[in-house]
Amino acid sequence: MNEGLIQPGPSFQGHRRDFLRFQLNVLKLEKGRYETLADDRFVTELVRYLIELHQAEYSDFAHRIIVVLGECTVCNEQQYREKALFALSLFAGTVSDSDDETHQALSWIFSRWLRWEQVFLSCYETVCSQVQNLLFKMLAHGMYCQLTPWLNLLYKIVNGTLPRSGAIQAVVGRLYRTVFNVLLEHDLVIKDSLSAKRRQNLTCLYRYFASGGAVPLVQELYSSSDRNRRMALISTLSSLNDNVAYLLIEGLADDSPWYMIRNAVQIISQLGNTRHFDLVRPFLGYPDIRVQQQMITFISRLDSQKSLDQRLHALEVCDDRLKPQLIRPLAEQRSKVVELALVHMLQNRTEFDPEIQDELVLILCRELRYFPTIRVVKTLQQLVDERQMASASDDAITVTAMETIDFLCTL
Repeated sequence: MNEGLIQPGPSFQGHRRDFLRFQLNVLKLEKGRYETLADDRFVTELVRYLIELHQAEYSDFAHRIIVVLGECTVCNEQQYREKALFALSLFAGTVSDSDDETHQALSWIFSRWLRWEQVFLSCYETVCSQVQNLLFKMLAHGMYCQLTPWLNLLYKIVNGTLPRSGAIQAVVGRLYRTVFNVLLEHDLVIKDSLSAKRRQNLTCLYRYFASGGAVPLVQELYSSSDRNRRMALISTLSSLNDNVAYLLIEGLADDSPWYMIRNAVQIISQLGNTRHFDLVRPFLGYPDIRVQQQMITFISRLDSQKSLDQRLHALEVCDDRLKPQLIRPLAEQRSKVVELALVHMLQNRTEFDPEIQDELVLILCRELRYFPTIRVVKTLQQLVDERQMASASDDAITVTAMETIDFLCTL
């Protein structure tokens, strides 16, 4: 862990010895040592601190804790899954109604767990209660794209497509009926006052339930071993309507091979509806570079602000070999947040893949000419000094860095 999950943010409540113990447990937790959650006191402290971080808008650090707990919800040890779910449920109850980003992160974690979990845990009903609140918030904010896969997942558990115990089916059945009934009431209440866009989204939502014509095509896409047939299916599915996006996501499993995920992203990106990007956003961090490349292609089709945000996110999670195609379009936007991101990359250049390190450093030296600030000049000068001390004063990187410094100093 680079910085530690608890160094920034609100002050830790307790003695220094308690603080050190808490910090050590967080470090262990992030490394996958979920046995730290066996300590009830630590779990309580973790929940409190997570809530404080989030409320103080230390969102990056709060998100990192959420991700760690999310991974624990699908670990093999039942007691640790229960503790992680307990912590996330308590945290979910404190999230502001307007915080769509956190709602989406929790939605992804809870839906993955619900698809995975086979045991009726002691906290199962509590978690489902939070899921219900989460889905209500999505509905209130018109997040129909995110709501639809949830309803489909719940229905698969209810009808036995995803085999579960009677206890689980009963709880999920109540959740499904409650959410669906509120959805219908919501539509009846505000239908006349909806904007054209929201009416269109709701129409898409109900058509999704009414039409299953694309299901066999999606199933064949994911099961066929004939590459030519898969390519033909991709072409066909890409020409269909928006509902295909949800079918594709629902057809994926946690262990789906890279080519299934890439094909799904490719089709969804070709549907011409950029709001579907949120459905596939988690695949930016998928470990296979071919899936990441398809995600970057999708990003290029987004509007200016959303593409900026997602390219910045991709810089953090994607393979170093893909970063050159992210740096150039980012630099052209010349925003402050891009400057900070690129300077941070250059300052941490030793962390790059050695095979592409020089190429990335050279690109950064070139693209930083878009940012005439003292911070950029100082960072480049530090690079030049470092390389000159290493007897590399006339290589391409040093020359380019000096040229950029000279250019910036003339502005």
